[in-house]
Amino acid sequence: MFHTSKTTATTFPEDRNGLGTHTAWYDSSIAAYGYTYHFDAARTYWNYNSSKVHISKNTGSHKKYQDRYYVANSEVKDLIGLAAYYQYTWFSSENVGSNDYWDYCEIVIYENNMRASSNYSSNAVKMNIAHEIGHTLKMGHAPMYYGANYYDSVMNKGFYPIYSSTTDYDRQELYFKWGY
Repeated sequence: MFHTSKTTATTFPEDRNGLGTHTAWYDSSIAAYGYTYHFDAARTYWNYNSSKVHISKNTGSHKKYQDRYYVANSEVKDLIGLAAYYQYTWFSSENVGSNDYWDYCEIVIYENNMRASSNYSSNAVKMNIAHEIGHTLKMGHAPMYYGANYYDSVMNKGFYPIYSSTTDYDRQELYFKWGY
């Protein structure tokens, strides 16, 4: 669906608040759309692969520095998920680039576009969410192919089934960014 040219960087430079260990706040839209299980499974995909990576969950009131997870609908055709990065300033927060230091992330999953996809399934939803959560851990897009080899990664662009456990490639990138 979203295939692009080969990416050379697979992790974003700089760090983020909390490094690889932080808390994600679940907006009520997640439960309203019935995606709580999918978000939990997607967080679990990344958790416990490194002693320095763990994303905990908060469904109560949002606190400063916590990532924010949402489900919404989009008028932009084929947009199935989006990650945005923010840094606090004196009076508010400002949107920054993926290569910058950030204090928290917002991820949005676009339910209407996922549902409209011919690949829409529970596994595809979990993969899409795991992909966006990967961005909150400073993971960039994986190159689709290296020569004749295909990279097994949830960080590939597009709809692909989520793997039952973290792929070797994704685990290697976590170690590279955050350590063992």
